[in-house]
Amino acid sequence: MDQPDELTAAIAALAAVFVSRIPATLTNMSVDLRLTEQMPPQADGWNSLHRQLHTMAGSSGSFGYMELGDHARELELKVNTLIKSMESATDEQRSDLRAQLQQFIDWVNATVINA
Repeated sequence: MDQPDELTAAIAALAAVFVSRIPATLTNMSVDLRLTEQMPPQADGWNSLHRQLHTMAGSSGSFGYMELGDHARELELKVNTLIKSMESATDEQRSDLRAQLQQFIDWVNATVINA
């Protein structure tokens, strides 16, 4: 096997690991999503969601999942904005973002996991 073939095989193996970890990431995100419903609002669930979205956004493109990475990055930025304004964010803003995150989880399940 020459070097290009070895590199291609290594990247394919890493991509397979990445995809195999997505279901666990989505489960963790769902748990964190429920944590964001606590009152008074706490940043823990939001911070964890931010980290997971950041990781997914950064890794997705490397393995050919550009659309996944773009959606994750968009939500990462929205979650970060909410974290920075946690005390002034309204219940409606938090609820709207939770709905967007749930739609993202559902979309990833449908288009990446169950494709």
